[in-house]
Amino acid sequence: MAREFKDVWEYYYTTSMGKEGEQIIVIHATASVKNLVKLGLKDSAKIKKLWLDVIKQVPFFSDNAVSTNFEINVEGDNAEAIITITQM
Repeated sequence: MAREFKDVWEYYYTTSMGKEGEQIIVIHATASVKNLVKLGLKDSAKIKKLWLDVIKQVPFFSDNAVSTNFEINVEGDNAEAIITITQM
C-alpha cells in the first residue's frame, strides 16, 4: 500500500472551518493513469479503496471524521482524486 501511494500520487491538502465549527480537509491528488494501471488500480473503486486505507492510517485525517466524500476523475493520461473529509 505504501508504495502504491508514495510512488504514484502527488498530493496536497487544505483545511478550513465550516459554518457550524466543523473542520473540513480537502485532499487534492493527481497521478499518471499509466502508473495506476501498472499497480492494478484500474478503476475508481480501487482508487477509492486505496485512499480510504491511507486516510485510516493517518490520525490527522481519520480522527473525529464524520464524513468522507470522493470525487475521482480520469481524463486522458491523468487521474485526479479530490477527497473531502469533515471532522467535528
